[in-house]
Amino acid sequence: CESVEKEVEIIGQKSAETQQCDKYSAAIAAGNIIELNSSMRCTFRNISTTLSTMRTTIGDTPNRPQERGVILESVSGFQSIKVKFEATRMVLHPTEPIFIVPGEETNNGRIVNISAQPFAQGGLRNVYHMTEIIKMSTRINQTENFVAKESRHIVPYTQRLAFHRDTVKCQARAAEIATVFNQLTAIKRKQNIPMVHFLKAEVYRLKDSSSPGRYRYLAVEKSLIGKTYVKYNSNNGYIMRPQEGSTADEIKCIDVAQAFSHFTFEESKQSEMIVDIQGVYCPNVGCTYTDPQIHSNSKSMKYGRADRGISGISDFFESHVCGSCCKA
Repeated sequence: CESVEKEVEIIGQKSAETQQCDKYSAAIAAGNIIELNSSMRCTFRNISTTLSTMRTTIGDTPNRPQERGVILESVSGFQSIKVKFEATRMVLHPTEPIFIVPGEETNNGRIVNISAQPFAQGGLRNVYHMTEIIKMSTRINQTENFVAKESRHIVPYTQRLAFHRDTVKCQARAAEIATVFNQLTAIKRKQNIPMVHFLKAEVYRLKDSSSPGRYRYLAVEKSLIGKTYVKYNSNNGYIMRPQEGSTADEIKCIDVAQAFSHFTFEESKQSEMIVDIQGVYCPNVGCTYTDPQIHSNSKSMKYGRADRGISGISDFFESHVCGSCCKA
C-alpha cells in the first residue's frame, strides 16, 4: 500500500470558479439574482450539519477559518461545467490515522467528472456532483453517479486529510453501531421497524496541477439524489417531529431515526451519540443515511470540530421523547 503524506491541503481556486464569480457579480449588478424557492431552501436545510455548530465552535475566535470562494449552482441560476480529472481511491488505514492507496488500486487510474461549483452546502462541507467513468471491456463505457464533499473552509495545509478522516471515521462508526441495531431489531420486524444503513465514505485523490501538492482530495459516496432526502435530527438538539397529515411511513422514519440516536448512546455505554441523522427511505431497503456526526464524552473533540461532546448529547435529550421504536 502507498502511504500518503499528511502535509497537503487544497486552498487554490480554479479558473472556472473565478469566471463564475465574475458572472455572479454581474448578475447582482443587473438585478438578476432571485430569492431561493421553498424546495431549494429545504435542500440546504436537509444537507450536512447546521451553521449553528460553526458559531458554537469557532464563531467568536480570531482564527475563524476562511470560506472557499464558491457560488452554489442554485444561486447562480445555472448548472456549472464539469471538469475531468484522473483520480485514485484511498481508504483509511485499519489501525493508523492515515489514508492509504489500496494495493489493488492503480495510481490515477480512475476518470471522474466533477462540477466546478457545489450544488449544496452545509455547515462544514461543500457538496458537488461527481460522475465516474467505469471503463468496460467493450467500447461503451458506463458511468456511476456520486456526490463529492470538500471542506467549506480553507483549513491549514497540514490538515487537508484530517477533515476527511473525521468524515470517514464518523460514517464507519455509525455503520458499525447500525449493524448491532439491525441485529437487535430483527426479531421485531413484525413491528415494522426498518433497517438502518449508512453510506460508505471514501476519499478520492484528484490529480490537479492547480492545487498545492498537485492533488485535490474529496470525500466521495454514492448519490442519493432523486429520492426524498430528509434531515431527522441535527447536532444542536433539533429533532424532527411528525406534522398534521404525515403519512405512516414518514412517522415511522422519524421514530426510528430518533430511536437510533438514543440507542447509540446506550450501546456505547453512554460515551457517544450519533446525530445529524439524514437520508432517504425505501420500503424494501430501509433507511439509508449519510453525513452523521458523533458527540463523545471526550474533551478533545474525538470526532472533529462538530463533536460537541456532553453539551451535544444533553441538547438531544432535552428535545427527545421516546417513541414506540425506543420502547420496543
